[in-house]
Amino acid sequence: LPGQCHQIQLSGLPFHGAELGGGMKFFQRLRDVLVEPRTYFERVHKERFSQPFLFYVVFLVILAIPNSLMLQREMQISPRWLPLIVPLEFIASVLLILFATWIVQLCLRLVGGKGDYNDTLKASVYGSVPAMLLEIPVSIIDLLIKSTAWDVIMIVLSLAAMAYSVYLSILGYSLY
Repeated sequence: LPGQCHQIQLSGLPFHGAELGGGMKFFQRLRDVLVEPRTYFERVHKERFSQPFLFYVVFLVILAIPNSLMLQREMQISPRWLPLIVPLEFIASVLLILFATWIVQLCLRLVGGKGDYNDTLKASVYGSVPAMLLEIPVSIIDLLIKSTAWDVIMIVLSLAAMAYSVYLSILGYSLY
């Protein structure tokens, strides 16, 4: 009605305010998976496919621009292609996590794993938080500073984040 302020119903969407599925705030999820991973994985055990998937999509949206700018510079692609690079990288990342999760699920089944695809997706997505989180400052700093010293620091930090991501993923797989 004219002159009245209308509220948009967001409760079924991935964000309700700053929340992401299941009433848990996005940044609270980041903190919990990094600091209390076992408790976090136990708490999200009953989440449906949509919640970890939407969490991953939100992360991809946050990473899209800095990663695409870095990719554009590293591959010496003309800036006019950036509007094409961003959605292609996004689509490729979504397909990659879904396919990689399927492969991991098959491997886990071969060694006696009991969890389903949804459980494997949760462990894969939430386990990747340290590596994905580090991508944000690394991409931005790499765009601003190009030096061998920074490259060495970036490699060391990336290896540490990847190692913690592998640990978190294995922890998640083992709980399901």
